[in-house]
Amino acid sequence: MNKKSLAALSAAALVVASLSLTACGNKAPKDRPASEAAAVEVVEPTKTIGFDSPLDLGNGVSLTVATPAAFTPTIFASNYIKGQVANVFSMNVTNGGTTDLDLSTLSLVVESGAAFCSEVLDGDSGINGAPLEALAAGASTSFKYGVSCDAKKGAPLNLKIDFGSNVIAVEGTLA
Repeated sequence: MNKKSLAALSAAALVVASLSLTACGNKAPKDRPASEAAAVEVVEPTKTIGFDSPLDLGNGVSLTVATPAAFTPTIFASNYIKGQVANVFSMNVTNGGTTDLDLSTLSLVVESGAAFCSEVLDGDSGINGAPLEALAAGASTSFKYGVSCDAKKGAPLNLKIDFGSNVIAVEGTLA
């Protein structure tokens, strides 16, 4: 076989391979059946408060979210990218009820308009999220949450706290 025919055969193989990889079969993607479509259920808040406003959740349980303050995460902080606005706030929970309160069921969603936000964990700064152990009847606890957002100081800071049967909206601004 000479070099010209080998080059022509190689070029033809390359064209065939390229066409097969470009999906030139003119097949449109199929829509996902409604039974397989992912559904996201949006739960509206049952209560709305501001920062530093105590909230009675019933059964002797109360929650207060302190006003956020700016902080500088350490190099070991998770979910923080340099340039983001980082805030820290404490949550105070009082269990005036007669049974232990499972704090591990507490979850937090952070929003700042259309800006991306995330929870920051920074053990060196004492920011570890909600405790995993139960809060005894008659006891109180305080713990820190850290958040970071691709936003500017003064932008809205909205928290959605899911705690038991309560969905609590906390509205304020980034410090």
